[in-house]
Amino acid sequence: MKKLILAALIAMTSGAAMAESEQIVFSTPNLAMPFEVHMQRTAVKAAKEMGVKLQVLDGQGSSPKQVADLENAITRGAQGFIVSPNDVNAVSSAVDEIQDAKLPIVTLDRSVDSQKKVPHFGANNYKGGQAIGDFNMIEDGDKVMVCVSGGKDSYTLLDILLQFKRIAPINFDIVAVNLDQKQPGFPEDVLPRYMEENNIPYYILEKDTYTITKRLTPEGKTYCAVCSRLRRGSLYGFAQEIGATKVALGHHRDDIMATFFLNLFHGGSLKAMPPKLLSSDKKNILIRPLAYVEEKDIIKYADLRKFPIIPCNLCGSQENLQRAIINDMLREWDKQHPKRLHSIFGALQNVSPSQLADRELFDFEALDGQREFDMKDPEEMKNRLDVVNLSFAAE
Repeated sequence: MKKLILAALIAMTSGAAMAESEQIVFSTPNLAMPFEVHMQRTAVKAAKEMGVKLQVLDGQGSSPKQVADLENAITRGAQGFIVSPNDVNAVSSAVDEIQDAKLPIVTLDRSVDSQKKVPHFGANNYKGGQAIGDFNMIEDGDKVMVCVSGGKDSYTLLDILLQFKRIAPINFDIVAVNLDQKQPGFPEDVLPRYMEENNIPYYILEKDTYTITKRLTPEGKTYCAVCSRLRRGSLYGFAQEIGATKVALGHHRDDIMATFFLNLFHGGSLKAMPPKLLSSDKKNILIRPLAYVEEKDIIKYADLRKFPIIPCNLCGSQENLQRAIINDMLREWDKQHPKRLHSIFGALQNVSPSQLADRELFDFEALDGQREFDMKDPEEMKNRLDVVNLSFAAE
């Protein structure tokens, strides 16, 4: 993000020395949104490093206000504009006015259709958003319950969905839900503070699944089976209570592949984590918007955003977990063969049941009835000379 902001400022100031009274306007759609706050703070810091006077305008989620603020800034004599549009169509008129006044302008995050070409700087959000569209994960009117544990994956999931809500052509609601499992030392104040500081609707669901998991898990066994069942039951039931139409989980591409290999090596089945799933009781639709995102990208993003990460000391504290071993294998493959994981994930999206051996998935018995015969005239066959290569027989 800082590179994008710096690039925009450099484009704005290149070739012209700015007087002390001149300032660049940074117009953001809504500083109540975490991503916009991060963008605003980064812009202020970058401008200070470059010695540029920057005025931040908060559109407060209103396109008319953002347009009015930009028009007022033109009148006041602003010398340049960096615009992150709330609505690209609504803001285009103000962008045209800025260009008519022959003032420099660049857009961030979302490009604007204007009479003239506007320089644009934006991150590639393909991986983070493409899965939502590919699997029709979120529809108009949905209420999406985002499961937030306090780890890097769930913070990233929440942040990306909040961005998607701002730019999507549909209306939907987001509510964050954390399951407080009563783990010893769990900082109960971290998530509520983060949600309140960023104006995110949230619930804290308190269930002592930690004690139950410890009690029911035999010595030497992993907690995963019991813990996941208790966690799923609590969260899915709560989703129905609050009327959530979708439950968003933070599993990423590498989680999906690790599950695939766990089932392959230890479960004797070819299955992973689907990007979209109907729960076994058919009462919840589960979605995984980060299905295309690599874990290493999430690590970088979480570090950039400086999320208040809460470490897990339940499942993550056990040594020799099979999932951890699989993850180490995947990381090693990624180092030694950078394209291998991409190829494996592609294979999960390109399945040929007829080339496997599952008789429930493919009707092999029906093949005989599908065969097409090309019968030749016996008279024609008399005149055909069959040549067979038998050279191998002499060896």
